[in-house]
Amino acid sequence: MAERFTSLGVTAADTLDRFIMIHLLPLAPLDTATGAAELADNLDVWDRGSGDVVIIDSFQRVIVGG
Repeated sequence: MAERFTSLGVTAADTLDRFIMIHLLPLAPLDTATGAAELADNLDVWDRGSGDVVIIDSFQRVIVGG
């Protein structure tokens, strides 16, 4: 995680009190309608919406298309 935060420009001086790390259960590929709907449902459960930032690490693991 430290490597990922550093690559995003996060430093020890930053406050991460609004940061929520979500480990999602396996989803259908996100480049399909089913996968998109499953992701949207998960984000609704966590009350994520407009203006929030969602970072999905390792896209090659969550899509089937090129």
